[in-house]
Amino acid sequence: MPEQDQQAVLFSDIRDFTSFTARRGDQEAYRIVQTFVNLVEEQVRSQRGKVVKTYGDGVMNTFPNVESGLKAAISMQRALQDYNEANPKSTIAAGIGLNWGEIIRDQDDVFGHSVNMAARLADSAKGGQILVTPAIRSKSESPEDYEFVDLDYRELKGIGRKKVLELHWRDEVSRLKTKNNELNLILTEDNLSIELSKELQNEIKSVTEGIRREAKSESGFTKFILEKVETYVDRYLSRILGWALAKKGIGLEHPIKETRLELKEDSLSFYIRGNEALTLTEEEVEVSSAKKFAKKFRKLKSSCSTNTGGH
Repeated sequence: MPEQDQQAVLFSDIRDFTSFTARRGDQEAYRIVQTFVNLVEEQVRSQRGKVVKTYGDGVMNTFPNVESGLKAAISMQRALQDYNEANPKSTIAAGIGLNWGEIIRDQDDVFGHSVNMAARLADSAKGGQILVTPAIRSKSESPEDYEFVDLDYRELKGIGRKKVLELHWRDEVSRLKTKNNELNLILTEDNLSIELSKELQNEIKSVTEGIRREAKSESGFTKFILEKVETYVDRYLSRILGWALAKKGIGLEHPIKETRLELKEDSLSFYIRGNEALTLTEEEVEVSSAKKFAKKFRKLKSSCSTNTGGH
């Protein structure tokens, strides 16, 4: 008979996995998944959690209390950060969703609204982001030990509009987000992180696949135009996601010393190792927010140069 219980439920899944598989092949993709699963399992077990199941590029876990779930979520992101710094050519970014509530246990699986909520939060999370429900904060034994940020209400697929919180796990200096909430730039004492939403990745994939299907079914001048449009989309994607994202993955850390920022009247550009990585226009970010972010970035960059003797 199914059993009812209250647990913390955590979902984590890899960002940009479909694109990674297309670029690197099935064997390398399989290796990345196994690395990710092993990393997650290690952090889960250290917090007395249970690995319920893996699903493609993701993992589902349960924990006996909120504190264990919170600590596991943070340790997962930090372990991924360490892995990425050591493996810059095979980086992994994951979104995490965490919820607390009643679950139904049936043999080795769990079901229920609380489970669905955690899964949808993981879907909504950008790479490197941890999203939680208000229940997580209210049930925490020491909420003052964590930095919860209210993201207001979000539309979650199949669930509706729900209040969502973000759990900050980095020591942030500044944060800049796009107006459509599809991209975050996170500035810490040492690094610049780029977080990209799963929704944007899916939208880009859908648009490019649609254009390719149309081009195959047409001929002559129409086919020529559609192929040109596809090329334009690819170029536009490269401009927005940039060299760093295309080559190094999504939501990863880039040392401040390897980055440069250029602020113009109508745009903000970032360069990583001399290559343009990202350009945001005034249509995409608030100008005042961009200026504040740029000011803090330059201060950190100056401090970094001073501490290394200007080299």
